[in-house]
Amino acid sequence: MITIKSFEVNYFSENTYLLYDDTKEAVLIDCGCLRKEEQKEVSDFIAQNGLTLKRYLCTHLHLDHIFGNEFIHDTYGLSPEAHKADVEGLPSPEEQAKAFGLPMKAKSVPVGKYLVNGEIIKFGKSELAVLSVPGHSPGGVAFYNKKNGFVIVGDSLFAGSIGRTDLWEATKMYCLPLSRTNYCRCRTRPWYTPAMAPRHESLMRN
Repeated sequence: MITIKSFEVNYFSENTYLLYDDTKEAVLIDCGCLRKEEQKEVSDFIAQNGLTLKRYLCTHLHLDHIFGNEFIHDTYGLSPEAHKADVEGLPSPEEQAKAFGLPMKAKSVPVGKYLVNGEIIKFGKSELAVLSVPGHSPGGVAFYNKKNGFVIVGDSLFAGSIGRTDLWEATKMYCLPLSRTNYCRCRTRPWYTPAMAPRHESLMRN
């Protein structure tokens, strides 16, 4: 059984997700932690629960989802993993920050591994399938777990809406091949508690 812990962080109320199972191995998704107190909340939770962070995954590389890249790299020695299309198609974090009138306090951390559609991410006894979902960004991906019946979609899908399509290299037509429809018979989690409510990004469950 995968446990999902979310942290609401930064100016944009972005959700950073920590996934782990009973082996105590974990993966982190979309670390948007900008402030020191946000970073401490994540690192304290990992330490207090005796977790070993194995991989750092990115649904996409928009600024609000990667503020914490330097923190993760310096603390855990992990480089971000993302789709090649985002690496090649999006402006640098510094350029994105300038476009939003924000200071970029953290240095850029190069992507260490490209994620590809159909790839299986393994940690502990658990698996996540990588799904390519371009639209909100050119290389957007989602992470699907069949056994537990959930998919983490980043900004591709909100509760009752979709991510904006007017940013760099976005497209107003989301790609959803017939072969992928079996992953998408989902509904917004009806069992959200206030701490887990979908504000910025969305997590869907069967």
